Amino acid sequence: MQFLRFRIDPVNQCLWRCGDSAQDERLLLAPKTYAVLDYLLKHAGRLVTQDELLEAVWPQSYVQSEVLKHHVLEIRKVLDDDARSPLYIETVPRRGYRFIAPLGASPAPRAASDARPIDRHLVGRSAALSALSEHLEPACRGQRQFILVTGEPGIGKTTLVDEFVRHARNRAPDLRIARGQCVEGFGSREGYYPILEALGQLCRGPAAEAIVEILASRAPTWLVQFPALLKREHRETLQRELLGATRARMLREIGDALQTITASQPLLLVLEDLQWVDHSTVDVLSALARRRAPARLMLLATIRSIEAMPSDHPLKALRQDLLMRGLCLEIPLGPLNKPEVAEYLTAMAPGCDLPDGLAELIHRNSGGNPLFMTVALDHLARRGLVSCDTGGWQICAPLREIEVEVPETLRQMIEAQIGRLSAEEQRALEVASVAGAVFSVDIAATAADVQPDHLEDLYAALARRHRIIRPADPRQFPDGGDSSRYEFVHALYREVLYRRQAPRHRTRLHRRTGEHLENLLLRESREIRLDDIAAQLAHHFEQGMEWDKALRYTRLASHVAVKRFSPDEALSILGRGLDLVGNLRPEERPAAELQLLERAAMIAAANYDPTALERYEALESKANDYGRSDVQVRALLGQLFPSSWTALSRCEGLIGRAIELNRQQSDPVRRAIAQASCHFWRLWMLGWSDESAAIFHESGSAIEASADWRAIAWYRLEDTAVQFMASRYRESRRQVELGVSVLFEESMDVSDLNENLGLAYWGAYQLVRPWSAIHLGEWATADREFEEAISVLERNRALYLANTLRLYRVWGWVIAHDFERARDACETIAPGWDSSGTIDPAFPPTFNPSEERVRLVTLGAAQAGLGHYDAALAHLEAARQQMVENPVVLHWYWRIAVEWALAQLWISRGDPARAGRHATDLLALTAGGGQATWRALALEVVAQIAMCGRNPSRAREHITEALSIVERFEIPMAAWRVQALAAKFFESAGDSSSAQHYRELARAATLKLGVSAASRLLASSN
Repeated sequence: MQFLRFRIDPVNQCLWRCGDSAQDERLLLAPKTYAVLDYLLKHAGRLVTQDELLEAVWPQSYVQSEVLKHHVLEIRKVLDDDARSPLYIETVPRRGYRFIAPLGASPAPRAASDARPIDRHLVGRSAALSALSEHLEPACRGQRQFILVTGEPGIGKTTLVDEFVRHARNRAPDLRIARGQCVEGFGSREGYYPILEALGQLCRGPAAEAIVEILASRAPTWLVQFPALLKREHRETLQRELLGATRARMLREIGDALQTITASQPLLLVLEDLQWVDHSTVDVLSALARRRAPARLMLLATIRSIEAMPSDHPLKALRQDLLMRGLCLEIPLGPLNKPEVAEYLTAMAPGCDLPDGLAELIHRNSGGNPLFMTVALDHLARRGLVSCDTGGWQICAPLREIEVEVPETLRQMIEAQIGRLSAEEQRALEVASVAGAVFSVDIAATAADVQPDHLEDLYAALARRHRIIRPADPRQFPDGGDSSRYEFVHALYREVLYRRQAPRHRTRLHRRTGEHLENLLLRESREIRLDDIAAQLAHHFEQGMEWDKALRYTRLASHVAVKRFSPDEALSILGRGLDLVGNLRPEERPAAELQLLERAAMIAAANYDPTALERYEALESKANDYGRSDVQVRALLGQLFPSSWTALSRCEGLIGRAIELNRQQSDPVRRAIAQASCHFWRLWMLGWSDESAAIFHESGSAIEASADWRAIAWYRLEDTAVQFMASRYRESRRQVELGVSVLFEESMDVSDLNENLGLAYWGAYQLVRPWSAIHLGEWATADREFEEAISVLERNRALYLANTLRLYRVWGWVIAHDFERARDACETIAPGWDSSGTIDPAFPPTFNPSEERVRLVTLGAAQAGLGHYDAALAHLEAARQQMVENPVVLHWYWRIAVEWALAQLWISRGDPARAGRHATDLLALTAGGGQATWRALALEVVAQIAMCGRNPSRAREHITEALSIVERFEIPMAAWRVQALAAKFFESAGDSSSAQHYRELARAATLKLGVSAASRLLASSN
């Protein structure tokens, strides 16, 4: 579509100015500016109201009319249209706009090679531009490319990238382009900040619906970062799916998603200012660069000189490694030489001679830095020392005097440039520098206490007349979303403007900015979410010395990091919060410090961070110092889980101290919650105790009567394990369903579950639930539930937990006498093993002692079942020796299991004496009540030995007791063995009637266990 001297290009979403020669000029518009023009053109000749335009361009969003005014102003500037006597767009006061220029059909577009935009001021970068173009072609063919453009501030990195982006659009019309920018300050604290910004652009672009569907299917961990895009059914499905997700899953999924996105169209992903990059984004860059699968992806990043970065910055190591492996290309930009400076000056006055000495003067004083050069020219021109008009360059003073007038550094020159602005303009820019690299007029106006319309006019004028700020897309960043935006042309401008202000004035502006952002959260029609700006609020209130608010939003920023499955970032943010605690009033410090320490310890424990134990110890120490016994109890209990990974020696003392301290708690519900946890851990760590079980359930009654859904869910998940220990497997499975239903009914926030209840969910739902099914003999159910849980954990890249579940599932195969399958699995499973058969080197090569003992016992029992007694004995004795020397978590279960397996082994080898020694230990270990399954199995083993030793009275005694247990409990895993042995005993005693009775019971019990299992079990009992 053409109108007067212009034509609109819907394919490339830009505007062309038709020239007299063969070369048309391409005019780039911001996406929303283009959308406004496009809508007006499609409805040319009629009034388009403001409401209609806002609804068309910003559907289902609240946007002020000033935003629309800004975009119409931008269109008029491009068209050189005068609002007072318009040729193109007519304003209908207080109503809307009408497009009035005559329309005609557009001529056929020229070939891309004829339509390349020309930037007359981009000099000395032809080699770099060619290199980028050369790498675009293989990227479009499916050979992923990673390019780093490096150089000092002001060297022209962004200018080069902008020119390449324009060039790339012409070369590859179907190319998708997404950009993200790292931001100094709060941005470097937010995990995946630039990646999420770029993904957000794709999710709002022309193919938004398709992109969202790809994220839903290929990268749900990324989709949940955009709650507005989540349908309710997505949110409910993802709750369990993403519980326990890890950074490794996010890395895998972003790779999968980008590969799928680029299958239909190539993608240019531009990330700027990586010197401020967060650590999670570095991990993404590493994963994308190392991924072997083809993708039509070009990743282009800019960064200031690597040498200036801290030695421990992860990007430094990544860049060196990728360069060494040939996985990325670095394009360093150096200063312009004197001929290139002369070329730049000549391009500003084409056809005119360049005065002698001017290029040398500019080059000498700028060092060839393009930004320095342009600022120097502006400085000289405004002082009347040089000029450039239609007649060409003019030098208005002797060169020797001009040199004296030029400031020595770029920062001084920027200071001089700013100093020539009016006082009002300087204040407006200073306010903007506090608001951020990209700032909202509305936020800046509130901080400056001026009318937004007036400030909008100031910024618009500054953007037109000076190279300091420029318009930015109103929806580019989520820190307001409802007013016009501008951005600094270069970060140095913002740095100079920020640092030139008096500290007290800057503090006040930060505080006012933070307060305005807080107010945005209160708007009913807001699009903004607290998660979007938590880090910004923390930054502004920290700089504004509002310490209580800074800490509040620091905690919330750590919450966002957990949502992004970035525990390292969360711990770093909380560490920063701890640094700020000293600024609070003395009476405020204890609560704030304890809250931060406890949160950090919980996050570390939930992610198996090796610092978890020392964090809980620090929390306990501080809680003791501050006299907070309730927190001290939680800190003591928190130490139990990481302590139990390698040893139980400290656990009994920790539990005892926690029980004693909890007596000081005055709130009965809080006391009951802590008391239940104390006795749960006593049971789970140290083994069954009737007293602890009774206290646990008594406390549970008070918890169930409370309105604390977290405490209720936690208690029910703990009771899942307690019921399992008591061999009440049906009740165990019922309790886990009740607990999980509370979790997911009361919380729609996956991160909330990850922080508080994720470990309990894993232990109760993903481990104990199918483990109970094994003991009920429901092996198909157990296998299915284990497989479902393992699949979720694998997708989350929680491979250690997945392989722990594999070990417990394999134990079920041993119980079902599927020995060969169990042996093969035990010899394969490793901490980093996945279902593809590969081992992830990010995980340790061996299991912790607790899981390694499960593997050894299971492997030994499987080998014994296969008749490989020597190999079985080696594994079982190794496990037993480790248990005797250093008990760890679940010692009460696996110590019984190893004694049982050894007793069975020696019975099979015909050595009842040795079997008897293990049987004696087995009886002692199961004598404490609870554990009905193991008690019945222990009695069955002792009875076998008594029968071998021709001691029928003792055999009868133990068989009778065992039969009494299996009649009172639903324990088919033990029942069929006891009943089968009873049948043998009574047959040998001449009581054929009783023998037949128990033979039928045993046969019925085994048939309930499944046809294939029944045949194996019946064969083994004969």
